[in-house]
Amino acid sequence: ARLEVISSALTIRSGRAMWTVQLPVGEELIGRMDVSGIEMHPISGEELANALAHARIAASATNARISLTQVQIRNGTVTACDGGRLHRVTVDGLSHEINVTIPAKSVDEIIKALRTSEEGMVSFGYDQTHVVVEVGRDIVVAQRLLIDFPDVEPLVLGPTFDNELAITVSRN
Repeated sequence: ARLEVISSALTIRSGRAMWTVQLPVGEELIGRMDVSGIEMHPISGEELANALAHARIAASATNARISLTQVQIRNGTVTACDGGRLHRVTVDGLSHEINVTIPAKSVDEIIKALRTSEEGMVSFGYDQTHVVVEVGRDIVVAQRLLIDFPDVEPLVLGPTFDNELAITVSRN
């Protein structure tokens, strides 16, 4: 790929493909998002990273069920499901007031930020459209999907517990 900057435009060329990105300059450049109005909750960065990493494995990787391409934090637990498997982790110290979903791709970035930090405690918060994680002086802001996370227990566990049929098989 070849990158070329002329004034406030960036041109990216790769083979026959070409993209031009126009950026604002100086005072017009967008600053950091103002997160001062978001209620933040303290949590152990290591605990949160481990819970997100464990649950992330079960998040759907396909867009066939877009509502399952996210991880849910609710009632002190982190939950993910791909329709066939369900993973739920309880996180010590995670506020039970938190009820939010995070897109799986954003979960990956949050885990990276948490694992590369020397900070013990981090702050986690959200508003209607964003999830915010403060790790030391760094702030990770992720846009939410705004799609309800489905009630996954009946989806995955319901058929298992509703089954009343027994099968007997000879050891031979």
